[in-house]
Amino acid sequence: MKWHKLTVRDFTEEEIKEGYNEKYTGMWEGATPREGQEVLVGTKIGEEARLDTFIEVDYGTAFENTDADVMYWAEIPKVEEEEIEATDD
Repeated sequence: MKWHKLTVRDFTEEEIKEGYNEKYTGMWEGATPREGQEVLVGTKIGEEARLDTFIEVDYGTAFENTDADVMYWAEIPKVEEEEIEATDD
């Protein structure tokens, strides 16, 4: 499973001159999920991950239930037959 680090950063002077700060409060730094994609999210290393959805909001995009300046996300893995352990049942 691949985890992506995602942070919120302040705008550069150039971005402020272009007017980004009039509509937004910060900008994502790092790879983001697709809009509407449900993913695993955590905000601290070693923390239990939880499900969340990356959505469009009036000020851009955000996770529906997670609000942090640093977070980690991963795609939900698919069940792969070769990774299923045999049981003694």
